[in-house]
Amino acid sequence: MHYDVSGDEQSVSDENDEVMSMAPNMLKQSMSAGTIPDLSMGLMGRPAVNGKVHVAINDEEYELEADQSILSACRSVGVHIPSLCFHSRLNPIGKCKTCAAEVEGIDGRRVNVCTCVSKIEDGQRIYT
Repeated sequence: MHYDVSGDEQSVSDENDEVMSMAPNMLKQSMSAGTIPDLSMGLMGRPAVNGKVHVAINDEEYELEADQSILSACRSVGVHIPSLCFHSRLNPIGKCKTCAAEVEGIDGRRVNVCTCVSKIEDGQRIYT
């Protein structure tokens, strides 16, 4: 890993350059909006088409509304994901990690994410 410090900005050069370069801006935007940043997603799926996404949840294919969390999407099709800190009337915080699930993006990499704070994206494969 190579660190290059110049002025007020620090760039990290490794196999995750794209994610690392997006993280500071996402964090700044989220903090100014008073929300929790979602740094786990954004590079895993494709943009939604007509407000819909195509995803596979436990190897079952679904077409779902795009603007929702993975937790909400799973629950909308009857797939139960347990949660402790999530409540529909509060902003999700992703602290307890009880709602974690494995998500495979269109690039084939798999990551564990907190489903309450991660948005659903077209092309994802979700395993609960």
